[in-house]
Amino acid sequence: MTELELTKFIPFRLNRLAAEVSNKLAEVYTDRFGIDIVEWRILVTLAAMKSKESCSAQHIVQSTRTHKSRISRGVNRMIELDYVTRTESRHDRREAKLRLTAKGRALHRKVAPVVLEQERNIVSCLNEQELQAFTQALDKLELSMGLVEQNEV
Repeated sequence: MTELELTKFIPFRLNRLAAEVSNKLAEVYTDRFGIDIVEWRILVTLAAMKSKESCSAQHIVQSTRTHKSRISRGVNRMIELDYVTRTESRHDRREAKLRLTAKGRALHRKVAPVVLEQERNIVSCLNEQELQAFTQALDKLELSMGLVEQNEV
């Protein structure tokens, strides 16, 4: 039987790394733009939708793996800040559709280059080949865990 060494256990390492990367990014968008991690996740998920499309809070929950109560609070704050609108779904009255406002799209345009620069700083310790191998490994892991479809990789 092999002994478990926590600091070599890949799930532990991935979780720790993800938390640290998320916190590094949060420093940027919290300090400069006044939004928190959950609000950031809402912003980028909605920005990924085509400008005329909307999505449900449940879609954001599933996409970001964030608890629904945290997404609900974040959506409410984003609505208060006029970054997001909520409308009733035509197909299911229990479901609301979310969309970025013009102000929300403008915020995303300001935040995106800043977080992309932060991403470059985070991965700057990797050379081009290492970054490509790391990205391919992430693609395979996400596919194997059902986080993405084959055509998304």
